[in-house]
Amino acid sequence: PSGVYGDMTGSVSNYTLVMDVLYPPSSGGWRALWQTDPSNTEDAEFFINSATPAGALGTAGNYRGAVTAGEWHRIVVTMRAAPGEGHCQRYIDGQFAGGIGTTGGPLEARWAIGSQFLLFTDEDGETAHQGELRGHPGKPDRI
Repeated sequence: PSGVYGDMTGSVSNYTLVMDVLYPPSSGGWRALWQTDPSNTEDAEFFINSATPAGALGTAGNYRGAVTAGEWHRIVVTMRAAPGEGHCQRYIDGQFAGGIGTTGGPLEARWAIGSQFLLFTDEDGETAHQGELRGHPGKPDRI
């Protein structure tokens, strides 16, 4: 456990996620990247909004950058979840794609990671479908 929620709940408040992603041009809408609720009953924490022309990356109504369909992209998100002052920074293919959060920012307990979290899933279907993951069994480095 780390950060303020480590002390309060045993969760990891400060973390960096690095993932290489590709989604097919035929998929549209939202693509969940990770979900901190292991029961998957709430919205995911970070998304690619492929409904935008560029496929913006973000959360909490703040989407920036370009994650284009049909191409591999390296996504890096550094997170510091904290009451009233959480923030994160996002990078797409090594380029800074913007920060989120300041004093009074929304990145609080929901973004802290407990003992489990989920990848590429969301409670209302904004998720990677089986066909998009097919051909890569047991190879999460290729999902």
